Amino acid sequence: MKWAIFVAILLGATSGALAQIKDLTALFPPLENIYAPPTRVSGWISIQWVGDMNHPIIPVYYSVERGGRPDGSSSRYVTMTGAEYKYLSDFVHSYQCVRANKSERSLSIATSEFGRGRYQPLCIFARNPGCDFLFRLAALPGIDWSHKDTFPLYQFEAELGCKEPLTKSHDSKERSN
Repeated sequence: MKWAIFVAILLGATSGALAQIKDLTALFPPLENIYAPPTRVSGWISIQWVGDMNHPIIPVYYSVERGGRPDGSSSRYVTMTGAEYKYLSDFVHSYQCVRANKSERSLSIATSEFGRGRYQPLCIFARNPGCDFLFRLAALPGIDWSHKDTFPLYQFEAELGCKEPLTKSHDSKERSN
């Protein structure tokens, strides 16, 4: 906002124009919050896009608590039961991390975790291991995905260019001919 006022002063704006600029800048929250994690939760597990971007790719945060949404955040927050979160945590921690090398990072997702007051990056997956991770995650028997926001999983699948769509494994109308 300071830069907007500075520019307005340089351009000789009136006090009325300055008030309008101030009102407009209040509508646009700080960009540093756009992918922020939930607030006031003791822990979360996240999947984020870490590859090249030419459009927003929204991260997802899974938690057992319904936390606050930081001003201006576009992140997805998915609340799970304690048992579902344990399945997710066990899966994420037991999944073999095949780290993406620098040449593979243009199409990559990352997992991270916040718990016990500290943040920990877990893994960066290139396309093929990332697709495998997403397919296995979507098939975890201990998580009822039918009542969860699954858009982030489909978004990551599409961005990675996975060969077999996740929707195929969840499409109840699919029939073999």
